[in-house]
Amino acid sequence: ALRTTVTDLDRQLAAVPALVMGSARAGEARYQASVMATLVGVVAEEYREGVDGGRVVNVVEYQDAHAFLQRALASWRAVEPAIGSAATPQREIAAGLTALSAAMPAIAAPASPAAPEEVATAAHDVQRGLRVAVGAEAGKATASTSEVETARATLAAATAALAARAAAAAGAAFR
Repeated sequence: ALRTTVTDLDRQLAAVPALVMGSARAGEARYQASVMATLVGVVAEEYREGVDGGRVVNVVEYQDAHAFLQRALASWRAVEPAIGSAATPQREIAAGLTALSAAMPAIAAPASPAAPEEVATAAHDVQRGLRVAVGAEAGKATASTSEVETARATLAAATAALAARAAAAAGAAFR
């Protein structure tokens, strides 16, 4: 049941950018790569908070890093085709993701974790590769004011429909 709930929430969260910015912009490689660059930055930060002195000192932070990495890896599947012939950035990104995956092979914390500096370096390599390949900027995957206002209007319409017990209208607000 938990897996189903998490999968459903994941699906709903994945739909947010298209709702806020529209499908075309949310599908742009630069936007997707910026989200990915932000995610790998968070991976390094969470990992640093979870690992110190060659041991896991905060399991929850390590697990958060692992979860953010899984999201970044899923993003890579969408971004990688846009990298195309940019061989050097593609290799740098792939090597960084491989290093991050090796540092966090499972949700369970390893007995001998990698040094946080190694994870930070791998995350930085991924971010640099994304920046060179498609102009991605960590923390810059934002919507314009008008896009946020459109999203607010959509949410208000859905909320009003739900208050009126009109589930079909609430769902239609997001289409």
